[in-house]
Amino acid sequence: MEPDLQATLSAFADLTDSELNALIDATKNVPPIAPELLAWIAATCDWELNRRRGVVYQPQRPPAVSRPGEDRATIYTLIVIPMMFGERARGVRALFNALVDLLTDGGHRQ
Repeated sequence: MEPDLQATLSAFADLTDSELNALIDATKNVPPIAPELLAWIAATCDWELNRRRGVVYQPQRPPAVSRPGEDRATIYTLIVIPMMFGERARGVRALFNALVDLLTDGGHRQ
């Protein structure tokens, strides 16, 4: 598994079951301006919950950001969802920091 994806999946693993379920709910309560990213976040939360229950399968990579306007939609999504969890949600913030690194190639996007 690629190191950048592994760091993101590790951040998912650090969340509690209730945080994962709340994150799934959060993906349904933001404007769907980055629907592929929102679907991937929810699916990866499900993947982590299943992994904890012994159902093992390969997680998907997040969708590539390639269409015009997607960068802004992705950035908006990556800012808004952690804000929904407040200041105490360190695990969620860590996850979204890992997502930013993954989606921007560690800030070195081509």
